[in-house]
Amino acid sequence: MPSLKPLLASLFLTGIGSFSHAQYCIPTSINYCSDGDEINSFSLVGDGGSSISDLLTGCSANGYDDRTSLPAVNLSQGVDYTANISSNYSGDYCAIWIDFDNDNAFSPSEQVLASTNYVSTSGSPFSFNIPITAPLGLHRMRVVVAYPYDTDFNALLATQFDPCNVSPEWMYGETHDYMVNIGAAPACLPPSNLAVSTITSNSASVSWTGTGSFILEYGPAGYTPGTGASAGTQGTLVSPASSAQAISGLAPYTPYDVYIRQDCGASGFSMNTLTSFTTNALPASNDECLTAINITNINSDVISCNFVTTGTTTGATISTDTEPDCAWTGVTNDVWYSFTATSTTHFVSIPTATGIGNDYFSLGLASYSGSCGSLTQLECLSYLYENYYGAIYNSIMEMNNLTIGETYYLRLWVSDYSINADINFDLCIGELTPATNDECVGAIAIPASGTINGANYSTTESLPSVLCEGNTSPEANDVWYSFTPDASGTINIEVTDNYMDIVAEVFSGTCGSMTSINCTDDDGPISMTVNAQETYLLRVYGYGGQTGPFTINIGGLPLPINATNLSGKLVNQLPVLSWTTYQEQNNRGFELQRSLDGKTFSSIAYIPSKAAEGNSTSALNYQFEDDYKISSEVFYRYIQHDFDGRTTQSNVVRLNTPTNTAFEVITYPNPTTGKAQLIINGLRADNSRVIITDAVGRDIKTIPVESNEMNIDMSELPAGLYFIKYMDKEHQRVLKITKK
Repeated sequence: MPSLKPLLASLFLTGIGSFSHAQYCIPTSINYCSDGDEINSFSLVGDGGSSISDLLTGCSANGYDDRTSLPAVNLSQGVDYTANISSNYSGDYCAIWIDFDNDNAFSPSEQVLASTNYVSTSGSPFSFNIPITAPLGLHRMRVVVAYPYDTDFNALLATQFDPCNVSPEWMYGETHDYMVNIGAAPACLPPSNLAVSTITSNSASVSWTGTGSFILEYGPAGYTPGTGASAGTQGTLVSPASSAQAISGLAPYTPYDVYIRQDCGASGFSMNTLTSFTTNALPASNDECLTAINITNINSDVISCNFVTTGTTTGATISTDTEPDCAWTGVTNDVWYSFTATSTTHFVSIPTATGIGNDYFSLGLASYSGSCGSLTQLECLSYLYENYYGAIYNSIMEMNNLTIGETYYLRLWVSDYSINADINFDLCIGELTPATNDECVGAIAIPASGTINGANYSTTESLPSVLCEGNTSPEANDVWYSFTPDASGTINIEVTDNYMDIVAEVFSGTCGSMTSINCTDDDGPISMTVNAQETYLLRVYGYGGQTGPFTINIGGLPLPINATNLSGKLVNQLPVLSWTTYQEQNNRGFELQRSLDGKTFSSIAYIPSKAAEGNSTSALNYQFEDDYKISSEVFYRYIQHDFDGRTTQSNVVRLNTPTNTAFEVITYPNPTTGKAQLIINGLRADNSRVIITDAVGRDIKTIPVESNEMNIDMSELPAGLYFIKYMDKEHQRVLKITKK
C-alpha cells in the first residue's frame, strides 16, 4: 500500500487525525486470559493533559481487545513516559510496540518496552522512551501482558514476545491495541532511561541518558517537585548533576522520588522525568544467635500490632546452628531475635515484608528455649510470610506453655527458592484474647446467611478429628459457631482463608448430644438441607493443627423477598443478569457481585429497590448489563440488603462462552495446601491422562483419568508453581496451580 507518512504528518500538523486499522494481526494464544493473565487496567499520561485511562476491563474475548476507538494519547519524540499496568495474575511480563512506519505490522525494532519485572495485581509502573527519530502523527500501539513461558515450558524474556503470539505460542496472555499521536521533540529535551543502582541504607546512584546541563531533585515519595532552578517543598537539589549522580544522607528503608530536568539556558528547562526507589534497611547485625536483637515491646494484640520491630536479611548468612526441622525448602540466610515472656502464650507475626529487587520470596520462623549454643526448638513454621508475585500468604506463630520471665529466641530465615535473599520486614510479638468459642458450649451464634470473620488462635481440641473426604487430621484446634435458619431449604456453607487447610463440620442436636451430618476438607463448600428454626452447630479447625483467620460464608436460603432465581445470559459476550420480585418487605436493594472462580466474589454494582420505601406486592423486574467481556467463565450472585442491616444471598449463576461449554477442565482450590480437585466438563476421549509438571516443564507424575472428577494429591511436593496438563486423543488443557 502507498506510504501514509506524508499524509499522517500533514494531518497531525493540522490537528486532524486519520488512520487505517486494516490488516493488523489478531493475536492468538492457547488459554488467553482465562487464569487472570490479562490487562486488567492500563493507564498512560501523555502531553497536554491527554491520557489513556482504561481501567478494570477484565478478560477480553479470545484474549484480544481493539481499544483504538479511545482517544489517542499525545507523546513527544525523545521523551520518557510511564505506563501503569495491572493484571489479575502475579507473574506476567509486559511488552509494548508502536507501529512507527504504519505498515500494519509490529517489527522487533518497534518494541519500546520489554519488562524485566512482573506486572502486579495492584498496578506496576513501566517506563519507555519515544525515539527521537519517531515519525510524527498517529500510530497504533500494541500492549501485551503474558505469562513468560511457551507451550513447551521454556522460559521467555519479554524481548522474545511476539506481538501476534504465534511463535513461540503462548499459553496465557492478553493484548490491547491503542492509538498514540507523536509530536515533535520539545525545545528542551528531558533526560531518558533513568535508573537507580547501588542502593544502600543511606545512599543511591542515579543515572540517565542525555547531553547538556541537568538538575537532580529528590525527596520523600509523593512530594511535589519544583520547576526550573527551584526545588519543591521537601525537595533537595543537586545542581549541576552528572550521570551517574550519587545522593547520600538518606534514611534507611524509606521510599524516595527522584526528578531530573535539563537546563537548556535560553531555551528554558525541560519537563521533569521521574524515577523512584526505596533505600535498604540497615545491614543485619543479628546474623547469629549471640547477636540476637532483644525485643522489649510486647503488643497486647498481635492482630493490630501497635509496636513492630523493623528488620532485614540484607548481609545475613546461614547460621551454624542446626537448620529448623520445618525448613524443608532450605535456608538461604537467617537473622535472630530474642524476647522475655510476659505471658504463658505469645504470638509472632510479620505484618509486612518487601523483597529488595524481587517479589517471590518466603520467610520461615522457628522459636527456641534455652541459650545460644544449647537451644531447644519449640515451634516451627516454614511459611510465616510468603509473597508469590504479589499474592500474599501470611500466618501467625503461636507459642504456648512459656515461662514468664524466661528468654526465648526467634530465628527468621529466607527459603532457598526465593529469587533474592534480601528482605525487609516488620516483626511483631504480642498476645491475643483467647477464643470464647473454644468449646461447643461457647459457640458463637451467627446469621444463617451472610459472611463473618473468625479465627482459631490459642484453641484446643474439643473433639477428635473427623474422617472427612478420606482424610483425618492429627490435630483439631477447633472453634464453634451456631446458626438457626428462618426457612427450610438448601444451604451452602463455605469456610475460606489465605493459608490454612480448613476442615469444617456441621452437627445437628445440642452440645453433648449432637450428630455429625456433613463436613468438608480444604475449603470446599458444604451443601445441605436444613429445617426452619432448627439450630445447627458448625465446627472449624485447621488440618494438622494449623491456626489462623478465616471467613465463613452462608448462603442459598430463601430470601426474605419473594423472587425468581437470578438468571443470566450472554449478549455479544457481555453478561446480562435478570431477576423478578413478587413481594418485597423492607428491601433496600441488591449488591451484585462477580467472581472468576466461583469462590472469591467482588462487588460490581448496587441496584436500589424499585419498591416504594422497600415494600411491594407487585411484580418488579430487575436487569443489569455487565460490560465485562469473558473468554471462559464467570460467576454472579447478588446480596439483598434490608433497611435494618440484614443481608441474604441469592443463587450463583455461572456463564460460559460458547467455545468453552463443550469441554473444559477446572481445578480447585487454587492455591492448595496439598489436595486439589480436578473436574472435567465434557466427554473424555480415549487415553485420557493428567501430567503434573513443575514450573520449568519437568514431568513429576502422570495419572490416568478414570472419571470426570478426581483428586490430585500434591501434599509431598515443595511449595511453588506447577502445571496440570490434561490430555486425551481429542483435547489438551493446561492449568496453573500453586502449592502453598
